[in-house]
Amino acid sequence: MNINAIKSQILSMDNNQLKEIAETIKYRRSALGQLMKNSFDVGDKVYFEHKGKKVYGKVTGIMKKNIKVEELDDKWRVWNVHPTFLQKGGK
Repeated sequence: MNINAIKSQILSMDNNQLKEIAETIKYRRSALGQLMKNSFDVGDKVYFEHKGKKVYGKVTGIMKKNIKVEELDDKWRVWNVHPTFLQKGGK
């Protein structure tokens, strides 16, 4: 099934069906976040975008939903970033 067919099906659903779809999407996003979180280790060099600029850092902690990243250019700045926003690699 392609994306246009899925969109068409969604547009024809009633409220209960839409609730079920929303719960399924929420579950899938949560599972993807968990998979992404498990792909990072403390000490990994990472980057993410903030206000159009790349922020480079190092993973210092892995929490339940987010990953703690210490910015490389400013050791005093620590970010809590959702794993879906992080990319491996860096300076």
